[in-house]
Amino acid sequence: MVELSLSARMQARLFFLQVSLGLGLVLAPLIACATPADFDLVASQADLATYFPTYLANGYFSTMSSRRGTRATPAFMVALMDYTPGDVSRPALIPGWNGIDYSDGRAWLNRVSLTPSAFRDYRQVLDMHAGTLTTRYRWVSGGRSSDILVSTFVSEADPHLAATRLTLTPRFSGAVRLEFSLRLWPPPAHRFALARLTLAQMRAAVAASGQSLQAVAPATADRAAIWYPGQTEIDASGGSARHRVLWVRGRARYGLAMAEAAAVRFGLPPNTPPPVTRLLKTPHRLALEIRLDVRKGATYTFEKFIAASRADWGAGARTDAALAEAARRGGFAVLRDQHVAAWHRLWRSDIVISGDPAMQRALHADLFYLLENSTADTAWPMAACGFSPNYLGHVFWDNDSWDFPALLLLHPRRAKSLVMFRYRTLGAAMARAKAHGFRGAMYPWESDPQYGTNQTPRFAWRNALREIHVNADVAIAQWQYYLATGDKTWLRHYGWPVIHAVARFWDSRVTYDAARHRYEILHVVSPDEDYDNVDNDTFTNAVARKALRIAGQAAHVLGAGP
Repeated sequence: MVELSLSARMQARLFFLQVSLGLGLVLAPLIACATPADFDLVASQADLATYFPTYLANGYFSTMSSRRGTRATPAFMVALMDYTPGDVSRPALIPGWNGIDYSDGRAWLNRVSLTPSAFRDYRQVLDMHAGTLTTRYRWVSGGRSSDILVSTFVSEADPHLAATRLTLTPRFSGAVRLEFSLRLWPPPAHRFALARLTLAQMRAAVAASGQSLQAVAPATADRAAIWYPGQTEIDASGGSARHRVLWVRGRARYGLAMAEAAAVRFGLPPNTPPPVTRLLKTPHRLALEIRLDVRKGATYTFEKFIAASRADWGAGARTDAALAEAARRGGFAVLRDQHVAAWHRLWRSDIVISGDPAMQRALHADLFYLLENSTADTAWPMAACGFSPNYLGHVFWDNDSWDFPALLLLHPRRAKSLVMFRYRTLGAAMARAKAHGFRGAMYPWESDPQYGTNQTPRFAWRNALREIHVNADVAIAQWQYYLATGDKTWLRHYGWPVIHAVARFWDSRVTYDAARHRYEILHVVSPDEDYDNVDNDTFTNAVARKALRIAGQAAHVLGAGP
């Protein structure tokens, strides 16, 4: 844990500037610690109209939040991409796994209007210290009401697992129904061939579809019309009412295979008649329906355990079903406690700011999202907007220059995964350099998280071709990892090949000005992207020089030739 006894926001910003520049830091001894409130993001009834969803993830798969806590929401899996021809790659929606719907006999919870009069005493808490989302309220439906408590998490202890629990206390007696679904999403209503469309063509296509490129408060981005998620096509699905299990097997469109399974468990008061369970299965729907009689004031618990996998990560639907059933046997509390303990271990590395609770909470939010979007000891990157379709799930220089330094300081095994992604995709970067007439490795401005190929939309072709500072950013991160760890074996086998290839790219990309006796880097896009076709952009030249010097230093450390 790092103690920052800082009262001014600027001092904290300077700290992060030091981190981002890779300067040496002296970690202060622990003389304070964060309080539980510093880890809580809270939505109340007053926030219902302006609710901005968050998401839960463990670096491998995710789910978004909803105001009710019970609606099936978009979910994604690491580097599971839709590769529809003519388009750039985009993250494929996997079946929404967190949905539980409840009918009090008069209306369905997930289908009524969400108004303050119907959803009373509302409170939702994202506990970032525990990695859990808890939602509670009293749902009033006509003359009936029910107390609702929903708890959801994506396991940090077992990356294939997640769970959600609905605790229900009806204020009436009667027959009710519940549905536990794996939401099968329809294909996108509109598709745009972003690999082919110019900027003018893209804007015309969006307008013709009846959409716009304007942000809509509170939660719709200006480019939502083109940042839609990709599709997972379901090959097979099924379930068992008797065993209370659901499963799906599918494939991201033109992409990799995936699978998902759910197992449901009840916690019923004594003397409750056995509920009736049936399987609901159509081409567009997969759910278990539960019918039972409830008593006024009694509490009923319904738990849903999820297992997920994809090609090269897991073993398919049959194994997922077995994992979900095993988690069910262990119980919600056991799985949650293991998950919470894993999060608490992560927070042993923290940054504490004295005297500014609001900034402390914001800082914890930054760290929380870095943690839930990263993995330890893999070669997975961090997408620009994490587990969301924004920026199309692509990997930018954020991975190396913004996400990596903070993780390197606090969680080096997670930082290692980000630089290992660049080694894993070095072949694609070298092929791209050759295709453009250069030597070495030319990393894309927007990299595909699975294959590392260039996935920049055509309308941003200038960025793809000219915003080449990303190559130096990649090399600098490799060297920073070596400096932080001193791992010469890693440097020789993984970091050096990337650093060397990037240096060869710069050597072939520069132009010699004989009149001035100097090398120049011409025709680039600056990090401030309003500046295009710039010669000798300050940032680009500075980081290119840094990358070349790093190559010399690394060669000296390893005794390697140029």
